[in-house]
Amino acid sequence: MEASRENAFKKGKKKYNSEKLCKKHGLVERYTASGGCVVCQKAASKKWIAEASEALKYLRYLDNGGAGSAKERLRRAEEQK
Repeated sequence: MEASRENAFKKGKKKYNSEKLCKKHGLVERYTASGGCVVCQKAASKKWIAEASEALKYLRYLDNGGAGSAKERLRRAEEQK
């Protein structure tokens, strides 16, 4: 691992070791592109994916006219024919 963000960026590295401490995790690797703590960004990413997943489920539910199950969608499709 590179010791400075600039050197890591020049060498095309994705991560580097910094002397800058993370507020939550102390001395950990950081991403070269953002300078963010690897552990914090992974946690934020997992949280975002979970929230986006719930939002997509809800949008699909609304898109199907509120029919939650596959059986219910099939029944409605048959009724519309």
